[in-house]
Amino acid sequence: MERLLDRGISNPLEVIEQITYLLFLRRLDDLQTLEELKAQRLKKPIERRIFPEGKDPRKMPYEQLRWSKFKNLEPREMYTVVSEHVFPFLRTLGGDESTYAHHMKDARFTIPHPGCSRKSWT
Repeated sequence: MERLLDRGISNPLEVIEQITYLLFLRRLDDLQTLEELKAQRLKKPIERRIFPEGKDPRKMPYEQLRWSKFKNLEPREMYTVVSEHVFPFLRTLGGDESTYAHHMKDARFTIPHPGCSRKSWT
């Protein structure tokens, strides 16, 4: 948290908001992993897919939007994936009419630059 405050986000509530989004992303990945393991164990298709198959509108595979994938990227690449792909994905998750979409429609990635990334997030 100190790193984010020192590097450009001056409002502690905004820092907490950004950390909350990142924790939520990690949880989504954990839920997808559980679904994959369940499907594998039962030898059935995944019942509840959070990260769809295919690519996002900017041609990034949805698989790359998972915490377990982007957390190991170089900071600049991680920053790009999260700001240009993950957050737009978050804003559309659940469909246009869902309660979730209503609450996430204004989700913003406000971490100011890649220097605030990896050590602050992982």
